Amino acid sequence: MDPRDFLQAPSDAELMALGECWGVPGDDLLDTGRAWVQALGASDALGPRLVEFKDRVLAVYPESGQPQHRWTERFLGVRGFIDTRLATTPKRPTQLLHDTDHELVADFHQRCPASDLAAAKPRVGGDTILASAVMADDHIAAMCSLLPTPAGPPEVSVLTTPQDRGTGCATAAEKAVLIGAARLGIAIVQHRTIAQDAPSILLSQRCGFRLLTLEHIVKPLPAS
Repeated sequence: MDPRDFLQAPSDAELMALGECWGVPGDDLLDTGRAWVQALGASDALGPRLVEFKDRVLAVYPESGQPQHRWTERFLGVRGFIDTRLATTPKRPTQLLHDTDHELVADFHQRCPASDLAAAKPRVGGDTILASAVMADDHIAAMCSLLPTPAGPPEVSVLTTPQDRGTGCATAAEKAVLIGAARLGIAIVQHRTIAQDAPSILLSQRCGFRLLTLEHIVKPLPAS
């Protein structure tokens, strides 16, 4: 699956929100003739990135001055936004989770592979804005948390146990969080993943996210 097939052109409002994520003035992103922009504020990732939009590529650099273009890629990220007012009702029953559900969440984490937890670890308590789950008997089948980011809109973190994949549980949990975010007055939520994670990309599409960017997180090479 090529995530480029899902890319959509961002609106002006989405470009302004992307600027918040990257620490870039929104007006710089509205100028479609730019080949690169400088990040002046806090960013949600360290170092430079090359951003693929649907119709252009933009270099985002934290350093001042004309960027050099010799680099090696660290990983390829995928970013989608959703207007929470457009979130749709989940087709499965969901349950809001609270700070008192730590043991339930800990049991859920124990039933998920370590490799999955390294990519996404939804949680309750601390800085969690809200969390929702789909239950299977007395345990969590899928869970989604809405978490703050260092810069830009909050993002979802969603996870399903291996035996509950393909059942719609993750979709329901994520949709419930999006509806809850709208009730809290949070206008935009983001879903981030990596290009190799096809199930996560497809999940974002089922939940109504607009895939806006592919972000090549890069490491500049020393000048020769």
